[in-house]
Amino acid sequence: MQDQGASTLVEDYDPNDKKWHKGAPLPRALTHVGLAVLGDKLYAVGGFIGDVHKQAQADAFMYDRAKDKWSEIPSLPQPRGSTVSLNGKIHAIGGRDPNDRVQATHEIYDPEKGVWTSAAPLPVARDHASAVVANGKIHVIGGRTGDYDAVTAYHDVYDPTSDKWSPAPPLPTPRSSMATTVYDDMIVVLGGECRDKRTFSPRTKLTTFRATNGRY
Repeated sequence: MQDQGASTLVEDYDPNDKKWHKGAPLPRALTHVGLAVLGDKLYAVGGFIGDVHKQAQADAFMYDRAKDKWSEIPSLPQPRGSTVSLNGKIHAIGGRDPNDRVQATHEIYDPEKGVWTSAAPLPVARDHASAVVANGKIHVIGGRTGDYDAVTAYHDVYDPTSDKWSPAPPLPTPRSSMATTVYDDMIVVLGGECRDKRTFSPRTKLTTFRATNGRY
């Protein structure tokens, strides 16, 4: 049964007119969808349709902003989430499968060839992690290795040239489900959930990591 919280709603913010606008809805209602931007296209990969992170999906879609239209692309080999773009490709890393098990799986989608291929898996299986690209490498930060209270401070870095992962300094605070972005050579981590199921305020738990010197 589809979770009532799942939605097809798509909204985008235009910094020029400082307004939110509705876009074409997702082809199906989903939660916890992995998103990545590649060129002028937006890719939505995986997600859930069931309550409390259940019924993981393998669906994958591409959004053309100029046409305001979604189209299907080849599905994930395994239902899950967590995506990021790098070097003209989409990476699906980690996530949770339909049997409620966290995954270390790492697969790469090539838009030109229209195929998914396997890559080196995460050193530690987890979901609800953040993934960002900095200096040509993928940083996977935090997440859960199990249930709500199994939050982590893991920080792993993927080098696409060697197809290898290496450890990086862990988060100062173990957490999951946080917002993460790159700004001025810094990886910025905001908010998130901690072990006692509380949420962090972005104001009190804003953490920055310098990709150039490897320090928080």
